Amino acid sequence: MKTLLKLEELGALVLAVYLFSTLDLSWWWFIGLFFVPDIGMLGYL
Repeated sequence: MKTLLKLEELGALVLAVYLFSTLDLSWWWFIGLFFVPDIGMLGYL
């Protein structure tokens, strides 16, 4: 089961990267938006 979940997350990441590549945005946006949930969690510290 663990392997299946890891593969599912990997597939979601690959799909996200592919869909983002179809947009006409800089890759800095992808990196920044990737870490938004982590930055938001700092408010709980």
